[in-house]
Amino acid sequence: MYGHWLIGLIRTRSGRLVGTIGGVALTVAFIACLGAFLQSSAAEMTARSVAQVPVDWQVQTLPGADQRAVEAAIRSAASVTGLQVVNYADVPGFEANTEGTVQTTGSGTVLGIGPGYFDQFPAQVRPLVGSVDGVLIAQQTAANLHVAVGDQVIIHHQAPDTSVTIAGIVDLPNADAMFQAVGVPAGATPQAPPDNVLLLPMSQWQQVFEQQGASRPDTIRTEFHVKLDHHDLPSDPVAASTRATESGRNFEARVAGTALLANNLAARLESVREDALYARLVFLFLGAPGAILAILLTLAVAGAGRDKRRRDQALLRLRGATVDRVLRLAAAEAVVAGVGGAILGILLAALAANFILGVSLLRSAAVPLLSAVAVAGVALSLAAILIPAWRDARCSTIAAARRPIGNDRASLWARFYLDLVLLAIAAALYWHSAASGYQVVLAPEGVAAAAVDYTALLAPVLLWIGLALLAMRLVGAALRQGRSVIARGLRPVAGRLADVVAATFGRQGRRLTAGIGLAALAFAFAASTAIFNATYEAQARVDAELTNGADVTVTGTSAAPASRALDRLSRMPGVAAAQPMQHRYAYVGTDLQDLYGIDPARIGSVTAMSDAYFANGDARAALADLAQTPDGVLVSQETVNDYQLSRGDSVNLRLQNASDHQYHVVPFHIVGVVREFPTAPKD
Repeated sequence: MYGHWLIGLIRTRSGRLVGTIGGVALTVAFIACLGAFLQSSAAEMTARSVAQVPVDWQVQTLPGADQRAVEAAIRSAASVTGLQVVNYADVPGFEANTEGTVQTTGSGTVLGIGPGYFDQFPAQVRPLVGSVDGVLIAQQTAANLHVAVGDQVIIHHQAPDTSVTIAGIVDLPNADAMFQAVGVPAGATPQAPPDNVLLLPMSQWQQVFEQQGASRPDTIRTEFHVKLDHHDLPSDPVAASTRATESGRNFEARVAGTALLANNLAARLESVREDALYARLVFLFLGAPGAILAILLTLAVAGAGRDKRRRDQALLRLRGATVDRVLRLAAAEAVVAGVGGAILGILLAALAANFILGVSLLRSAAVPLLSAVAVAGVALSLAAILIPAWRDARCSTIAAARRPIGNDRASLWARFYLDLVLLAIAAALYWHSAASGYQVVLAPEGVAAAAVDYTALLAPVLLWIGLALLAMRLVGAALRQGRSVIARGLRPVAGRLADVVAATFGRQGRRLTAGIGLAALAFAFAASTAIFNATYEAQARVDAELTNGADVTVTGTSAAPASRALDRLSRMPGVAAAQPMQHRYAYVGTDLQDLYGIDPARIGSVTAMSDAYFANGDARAALADLAQTPDGVLVSQETVNDYQLSRGDSVNLRLQNASDHQYHVVPFHIVGVVREFPTAPKD
């Protein structure tokens, strides 16, 4: 029976069935594309973040620990693809005799590096001059000692001094991580990397510091630098962060009391969780309204054939069909439409994902997503067809089931003025968010964090729904009360049938207003998406300028400072302005802080100086005060809070002197407070 019924539907009600299948297919395709985009972006976010971690684990052994047992615990706790032993030795200083002068430095660190370290951890050391085979010296240390490749450097340590020959000069781009204090509590003040660093081959390091290790073991430490198999991590940043954290805790449980762990991979993924949260927020803001609109469109298309379905059901009941039989036939139609729409929608989504997103949707990893959207498509079809059929089947008589089209009774939302209520609530929520200065991403104390208030999303959602319902109310009133006006407007097109068409509009007012409401929702959604896209692109440019400092940033070295090329850069075609900015480090108390030297009068010609960067809300005034005060300094909000400072206070900065390379106290006066600054967006 069901087969004959479905064949009859295809032959006589094909338009109704095709319309429902098309609506379900579009909804399934839209939701599948959104899910594919979210999954691919999350996977790419995870892959990029873990690729930027130079060393996944740094394991520091404690005195007396069995290094073989620690290494075995590392390999048991996680899938290891690279492992190297690195020895650290703290020394009082270095000395070099070049060009007839003797140069000395303060305290420093000498590293012992194994032969395969540079191959397994290429991001840790960047060669600049010379070879990486032999004794290497950090760039800043080479500048302090005025040494080059082939020169001799004397290491002062807890034994007879040792002279080594420099084979190469290198840069340490991840010095903060390489010299971090392993095992410190989370949130503790970061440890500043040493100012002077030498890198020795492991065999040579062991010969040089064998005696110091016996007499002063507190100045010697050993670390395992570990590279993990990133293929074992889930693609979702949240799940990957959880997995990385659990692996680290598993290792800590194995070596409790014998080693300390710095889980750089978990720390990196933990920060990516905030970006993933923001991505989901954007998905919710942009994707959910579109999905809701697609669902409403499907319901409207399926509802267009409700009157014919009602008449068909009345005819079936007239011929003896029970209510259960009628509902089973309606369910069969809904299942066919749902399954057909789900299959067609998945195929459309696969094509769109392949050509637009460059993602293969028809793969094993996407089976859960495709299964979920397919089930959602079938459920949507059942809701669009079976629920109205069940409501119609509750009619007590066949005559009631065959009631005429049209119903003058106002909808429940119209009687209770739901549209006006929603608009009022949306206005109140928007005013509350604007008055409180709500921001999605905050940076208290220089640490970026996501603070998502999901109630802020209610304002645009309620505004969309309220405007759609208001449009339906106004159009419905116009169709009921303005029949003569509509007829006069249609007369040039419909001629003598204008009155008949106007009367038809009035009788079909509910259907027309529903269609207009959907159109209004679509327009509101498109307009909001366009506005969001425009503001997002503008904000992305502002963030890029804030992070980079300007459109183009040229960075030099201590041996070849960028200031030497400033005039040549200024004369290049297309360059509107070029200004120098010095970046150094200074100690405020025990905290190492970034120190920037700028020309307050001209810095605004190369980068935006927003009023929001400064606590007083006036960039021009803050820079003018800085220019007029020879010993003036603008300090970060973090420094002001930590040391309870205020404008006009004196603050002592410890700066490294270029002549003796020692830190000396230099007094400054605070002339203002900066929240963020170009090249330093977070601190």
